Amino acid sequence: MQRNFKRIISLLLVLILCFSLFEIGAVIGEESNPLLVAYTSVEELTEDPTAGEKLKEMGIVKGYADGELKENKEITEGELLCLISRTIKKINGTSYNKLVKEVNGFDRFVNSVYNWLKVTKENIIKGYYRFLALFPTYEVLPGIRKDNWLFEDALYLKTTGFHFPEDFSPNRKISEYEMYQLLIDGLNLGEKNETIVFDPEISEKDRLKVILITHGIYETSPDELNFAKRNEAFNLILNVVQK
Repeated sequence: MQRNFKRIISLLLVLILCFSLFEIGAVIGEESNPLLVAYTSVEELTEDPTAGEKLKEMGIVKGYADGELKENKEITEGELLCLISRTIKKINGTSYNKLVKEVNGFDRFVNSVYNWLKVTKENIIKGYYRFLALFPTYEVLPGIRKDNWLFEDALYLKTTGFHFPEDFSPNRKISEYEMYQLLIDGLNLGEKNETIVFDPEISEKDRLKVILITHGIYETSPDELNFAKRNEAFNLILNVVQK
């Protein structure tokens, strides 16, 4: 009888010990398991959006049909001009140009009239090209008609007075130097530096560097051999838009 009693007591002690260890293990697993904590913290981390993703939110970048931005892919001349076109729309839609410094109400009136005339002129030009676009055979550029993906953006660039390169080809890959040059020409950044006086002996490449530095978008010397990447163009465009 006494032996059985001892067995029962021993069994109870074993059961109590087992339950205690189980509870301790559960608490450790929930509160201080380093793997669990690390896993939770990784889940909470979020990556900063890329320049391409930011531009997509602004409507400047649309991406490919599958939604991918393919930022490491080489950019084509047509793709870059689409970016330039949408950037101009973005800037023009939020800009207010001042002909004179506003000190009083008359100054504000003069600037309002100036902006009204500017918008009216732009609308007349847009109307002209929109009228031409009604004709199904109209080509905004050689081979670029209404059914072409570049048509709308090329048409808009024409209304801004943009001069397309004579050797323009939508699907041609462009060099880093050509990318910078197209951005300068398309966004009229060079015209906004009339105070810069260049030495007649300075090369076109060095002139480009000076303009890029002035606008704070010069990072590395534009290479005439390396093809430009989409992410490089996205970074430059975002820099211009945010200024």
